Amino acid sequence: MSQSRVVRTVAGTGAGTGAGAVGMRPQMSDPARESSRSAPPPPRTPRAEPTRLGPGRAPGGSPSAGRPDGSTGVGPLTGLGVSLVLVAACVVGALLDLFLVGGPAWALVALYIAACGYTATRVRPADWFAALVAPPLAFAAAMIVLAQLVPQSFGSGLLGTAATTFELLAGKAKALYFGAALSAVILLVRRMRQTS
Repeated sequence: MSQSRVVRTVAGTGAGTGAGAVGMRPQMSDPARESSRSAPPPPRTPRAEPTRLGPGRAPGGSPSAGRPDGSTGVGPLTGLGVSLVLVAACVVGALLDLFLVGGPAWALVALYIAACGYTATRVRPADWFAALVAPPLAFAAAMIVLAQLVPQSFGSGLLGTAATTFELLAGKAKALYFGAALSAVILLVRRMRQTS
């Protein structure tokens, strides 16, 4: 009787062990997990700081060519800009001459010629005609201002002012023609460079 109990106990233990072995999954080692656990973490790469570009700088570090001709600073002049620059230069020169010598002299001529060269260089191609027409008109406007301020030898009124204006223009005809010719030459050179 004791032997049968021992046999049953052993059989029950074996059955339980078998059932436990069937119900449990064997623990298998995963080589990928093991290697990922043992490998050190990758080093941190420093964050790239955004580069701050200064005014007029391109991303490559060179000055940006904001205009087709590569020039920087003030943009090209429009027809209105050409007229304003020329009139301002001529009137300021005429007033300087009036206060210094009492009539048209070197300040008007110098500022007029300088303004002619500047406007012909800076005018945009669409308004080249303005750089040819505006110089004589601006010079005439300065002479009209002077004719109003200087003593009129041809009498007062509209006719006296007109006669004094023509007299002043005749006295500075060479400067008038030189400034207009300078504008024409600069515009011609720019036109030839653009077409070539």
